[in-house]
Amino acid sequence: MEQQAYILDGMYGGMLIMSSLQGFILAAILLFHERLKSRSNRFLALSLFAISIVVLYDVSYYLQLNNLADSILTYLPIYATSPISIGLYFFVTYLIYPNHQLASFERWWPAPIILEIVMQVILIFVYGATESGTIQISEEALLLIEQSIGLLTSLLVVPIAIKKVYDYQTYLRENYSTLDHKDLKWLRQALYIKYGLTLLWL
Repeated sequence: MEQQAYILDGMYGGMLIMSSLQGFILAAILLFHERLKSRSNRFLALSLFAISIVVLYDVSYYLQLNNLADSILTYLPIYATSPISIGLYFFVTYLIYPNHQLASFERWWPAPIILEIVMQVILIFVYGATESGTIQISEEALLLIEQSIGLLTSLLVVPIAIKKVYDYQTYLRENYSTLDHKDLKWLRQALYIKYGLTLLWL
């Protein structure tokens, strides 16, 4: 039974690693392939890159790695979930409106990402400190703040993205006789799934 559990853990870990690598590769293609270069794809690449990093951290946690890779992940301030939602929001925005000019509130889009990275940097010093009850409480508080930033970002921007898709679909129905090759229901459904997962995480 124990050997079977190791095999299952290894298979699951392998699947996560492959998923993460595929995310990195697809993000790189979207960023550097000449025919795919666009504002919308750059932000989609941001989402994919963030998802891939989160998956790598999940692999480390699930397999309880105690090696160099785990140490690098622990002390590298790159874990952030807010880029996933921000990337999706601007992917939708620039996909629908390629010449979109940033609104005043949209100019603050890097803020949640910077805040999460700052929390990660602070956590590095916490991890490196001597373990004690105070350190553990501080660590838990910092992790809660960091996770809350990602959740709040998703709760705020994903509904706006959903509304953008809905308004665009309404505009198309009112101005075009057919929606062939213009239907974005798939995108709205994907955003609903993302928002549902956020609510489940609460």
